[in-house]
Amino acid sequence: VREVRQNTFNPDEQADLDVVMPPLRDTNKIFYFNKWILGGIRSLNANQTIVLSSLSDKDVNGQVQDLLTVAKMNLANGRGQEARGFLSLALDLLPELSKSPEYLALRGAANAIAGKHELALRLFLQPSLANIEELDYWRAYTLASLEDWQQAIDVLPADFGVVADYPLAIQERIGVTLAEVALRNGDVKKAEALLSILNRRREEVRDTTINGVRYLFGEAFRQRGELDRAKQIWLPLSKGEDDYYRARAGLALTIIEIEQSQISKETAIDRLEGLRYAWRGDELEAKVNFMLGKMYLEEKRYLKAFTLMRDAGTMSPGTEISREIDREMKQQFLDLLLNDKELTPIDAVQVYEEFKELVPRGTMGNK
Repeated sequence: VREVRQNTFNPDEQADLDVVMPPLRDTNKIFYFNKWILGGIRSLNANQTIVLSSLSDKDVNGQVQDLLTVAKMNLANGRGQEARGFLSLALDLLPELSKSPEYLALRGAANAIAGKHELALRLFLQPSLANIEELDYWRAYTLASLEDWQQAIDVLPADFGVVADYPLAIQERIGVTLAEVALRNGDVKKAEALLSILNRRREEVRDTTINGVRYLFGEAFRQRGELDRAKQIWLPLSKGEDDYYRARAGLALTIIEIEQSQISKETAIDRLEGLRYAWRGDELEAKVNFMLGKMYLEEKRYLKAFTLMRDAGTMSPGTEISREIDREMKQQFLDLLLNDKELTPIDAVQVYEEFKELVPRGTMGNK
């Protein structure tokens, strides 16, 4: 009780949480989570009660201020859906908020934390927010969450200094994804700096967050060429209870062991067939099916191979992995029908009839 009282909201200090359409104080920063979090999640309900209890006694501007204050509290504590609700109520009372850069940024962050990444990205791309550098972290996070990794890499800031200052509730939501963006750009040191922040507080975060941290540390070791250390991290993950990281680690281990000739193609295919059902949807399933398709091609199981690759291309439409699959399928189709001397006429006809959409136009298609 004493701790809650010490961290409860004081109406006289409301200026510290300033609200209705304030001028931006710093073009590099817009979120002040460490002010807004107050006593953390344990004090949140008490603080909300204090703020909302006097709502009916205030005019519209006062009500909007209180609603935005409660939205900020919830957002700072990692409660995106609740923040979205209070922000919507504030906008209903004062539609002019839609012109406020701070409001747009708050709504974007609330959507991002709530998993509404398309809505978040639309807000972060508003012209009035273009020059706020802090939002580049959030743009990178939402782009990566939408599997647009290259654009996420393009907008990611040079360091994670701002994110390092965020409260743990926010770091946990966005940190693993931002670290993966850095790793996909080959920036191991940058990724490890952010992963280390989360790892130091591993007793305070969700199991799935720590699984993500461990998986990415394994990827960092792989990029450094320390494959044995990567495998030591990925092996227990590949047998764990987290479906997503069990599949990711299983795929990563299989790739390494194939490259090192430590397992046969038959063993690799059996593993990948199992991974197809470990995680369904998004880029991960596409990668599993894509790799499995390529292995079936090597085994001359052409219909199975192209079917898997075609399915993989539809699992994550509009992304780099789907474009890579499309390029690979077209090239493999041409190589098979034009250059493979061992291809039987019947196999050629079956592949051609089943995958006519891969036939190029013009002379090459006629040939």
